[in-house]
Amino acid sequence: MQDTEKIKIFKIACGVFLCTLYAVTGMNGIILVMSAFLLGIPLEEFAKRLTKD
Repeated sequence: MQDTEKIKIFKIACGVFLCTLYAVTGMNGIILVMSAFLLGIPLEEFAKRLTKD
């Protein structure tokens, strides 16, 4: 699998995860996760680190 394919799948998975989270917890869950990512490693940066050799 190519790196761009991995990142695309990763983004789709994240999208599905966020939609599920929103359906279950509403806006509060999204805000909670977003602040966790802002305080930690941003999602894009995390994806790049995973796919980097």
